[in-house]
Amino acid sequence: MLARLALEGKEDVAQLLKTQAEEHARQIKQLKKQLRKDLDQAREAVRAQQNRPQLPPDGDVSKDPAAQWIEFNRELQAQLSQQTAELESMKQRERQLKQRLASAMGREEEDVEADAFGPLLTEPTETEYLKKVMFEYMMGRETKTMAKVIAAILKFPAEQTRQILEQEETKATS
Repeated sequence: MLARLALEGKEDVAQLLKTQAEEHARQIKQLKKQLRKDLDQAREAVRAQQNRPQLPPDGDVSKDPAAQWIEFNRELQAQLSQQTAELESMKQRERQLKQRLASAMGREEEDVEADAFGPLLTEPTETEYLKKVMFEYMMGRETKTMAKVIAAILKFPAEQTRQILEQEETKATS
């Protein structure tokens, strides 16, 4: 096909080969991406299967059905105990990290809890209100009052709020 196109002079062979190579490279990239996705899904399925407790097999005549269920119940209780212990360990680690963060920021732990571990503005109305207050502040209208409002909305700690208000006071007197 390439030879025929070259002889007819309709296409530059080098350009055609380059175009085909680019298309093949694109297809290989897509196939790799799909393969990674499929592999991740397969790994997740295996993990989920490994974590799922296995029901007692039906038709196992070597054990009494009641004994099978008792054994199954014990396995579930052991898994529950293990996961409860893991959860408590994670909660303890979270508390330690919160304490470290609070001390690093020079704040009370409750202040850190309020703004460092969740969205600051949760409602669209809060965002709109902040936008209006920021506009007023930037236009130079009631800057001290607007600075107080902004500090409250953004949940600045008391020390930072005090510094901001001092700065606004300095601006107002100069």
